[in-house]
Amino acid sequence: MKTICFFGHHYDNDFIVKHRLLETVKSYLEKEEINFLIVTHGNFDNIAYEVCKNLKQNYKCKITVVYTSFSFLKHKPTYPNFVNTLIYEIENVYYKDRINFSNKKMIDESDIVITYVNTKNDTSGAYKAFKYALKNNKILINLYRRDDEIFSNLSLEEIKQRFSNY
Repeated sequence: MKTICFFGHHYDNDFIVKHRLLETVKSYLEKEEINFLIVTHGNFDNIAYEVCKNLKQNYKCKITVVYTSFSFLKHKPTYPNFVNTLIYEIENVYYKDRINFSNKKMIDESDIVITYVNTKNDTSGAYKAFKYALKNNKILINLYRRDDEIFSNLSLEEIKQRFSNY
């Protein structure tokens, strides 16, 4: 069983990112059972969780949501019974470093890292995770495309209309 984790920047259009993510994840699930490691802090994380949860209906996979702080446990969302949860040993990690620490642990445990990272944003945690995955020779799939910026602030209907002739 392979393990896949996810990291990404905020973006403006769910439709494009969700489609790329769905197709990428599905291509791996068609080959074998997958263990997904997911945090749920940002837009991309939440889309990854939703895509994996929906694919679980038709594919054999395991979903593990990783908590990155003790305060998150206090307000723990309810997940379906097929979702596992995990928190790494972070009590001795400075509180501002806990997300990066957890990201590195997830990457260490993963075979594949799927990201949505604009590599020009070199101060973000997602970018740091991207660089760490590269440095550790992980299979790294970046779903970000520079052309995505032209879709900023367009509705789903406007995007479909632009692609209707293709």
